[in-house]
Amino acid sequence: MRVEGSSDLTFAGTVVASTLSMNGQGSVLRVVDGANLSFNYLNIGDGSGASGRVIQTGGSVTVATGGTGMRIGHWSNESNRSSLYDISGGTLDATAIATLEVGRDGEGDLIVGGGVGAAQVKAAEKLLGPKGARPRYQYPQPIQAT
Repeated sequence: MRVEGSSDLTFAGTVVASTLSMNGQGSVLRVVDGANLSFNYLNIGDGSGASGRVIQTGGSVTVATGGTGMRIGHWSNESNRSSLYDISGGTLDATAIATLEVGRDGEGDLIVGGGVGAAQVKAAEKLLGPKGARPRYQYPQPIQAT
């Protein structure tokens, strides 16, 4: 599944796909109560100058094995710095993958908490920002390492 351009999508049901790549300039994916999403690869900001935002206020997002994992801020996005995963409610479960990467080789943000509901991020390994990338994290609520 590829989200491009300035798309604004809301998911409230079940979606199972091998890949979700956000390769636009301002595309938004909203995950709300009742959503149950599963991907083998979740890539936000997939392409030079591209960005994307996932806004999760409820529901569940799972990154399963069999893909390349999860990246926020992949590729250089100097001209469009808004690759973001903002979870204020629900669960993001990335325990099946080796690393949840924020700012792999571009700029990425992960914000956990700050909403009315409980937000939970489960990750097998701490977050990563290699090669001079600028990862930024805000954790009003802790990330649970397994």
